[in-house]
Amino acid sequence: MWVFAFAQLPGSPTVNTRTDGYGGSREARVRLPLEVFSAVRSAVSKRFAVGCRFLAEECIDGGSSVQDAVWYATQFAGAGMDFLSVSRGGKFDDAKQPKVGEAAYPYTGRSGYECMPSYYSDAVGPFGRNLPPSKLMRAAIRAAGHSTPLVTAGGIHNFDQAEAVLASDQADVVGFARQALADPDWFIKVLSGRGAEVRLCLYTNYCETLDQRHREVTCELWDREGLEQAGVTRSADGKRRLLAPDWS
Repeated sequence: MWVFAFAQLPGSPTVNTRTDGYGGSREARVRLPLEVFSAVRSAVSKRFAVGCRFLAEECIDGGSSVQDAVWYATQFAGAGMDFLSVSRGGKFDDAKQPKVGEAAYPYTGRSGYECMPSYYSDAVGPFGRNLPPSKLMRAAIRAAGHSTPLVTAGGIHNFDQAEAVLASDQADVVGFARQALADPDWFIKVLSGRGAEVRLCLYTNYCETLDQRHREVTCELWDREGLEQAGVTRSADGKRRLLAPDWS
């Protein structure tokens, strides 16, 4: 499987101001991802899945909208992509100015919050903020006569919520990132009837803070557990384990 990400392009006419035929109108802005897909598709076996990850909404002033994303989704599906994966926000455009000697980080502005919401939230809350646009995109893809599976992600909190997403046609596949870090064995636990043992992500964005500081990314639910055990791989400072404890 190969997925290419286009968080900057196609974008919006405000953000994508290229004058070389790849900016301006929707038709011009969608050229690059379609050309990349065509080149990759022709270079690999038909047994090799090729898809695209793009934004349901850029969540910045003048950025691309959900309506843009719905149109892009139908174009990508019509081109024959094997799957579409949808995120939101996470832009450098509205990131906070970094300190001297530090790099800019895309999860420090409003768009960054939309990409990785925490439990410090607004009235909407941190869970499933990308689901309404995902549902619109999937419906548009089906209305255009395509069966391309749509992957959604962003604040999917637990197995019940993921099942509800699939049952209500908001997506065909559900992606977990922080929950998978919180408990790499969560799916096996649920499948084996031991769902009560799943470590649920607390959405404090502890992991994201570590990433922002360019440290090894771990989860607060387990990274101080069993440090005295033999063979535990530790972080550079020796204070955290890098892999979740074994579960069986």
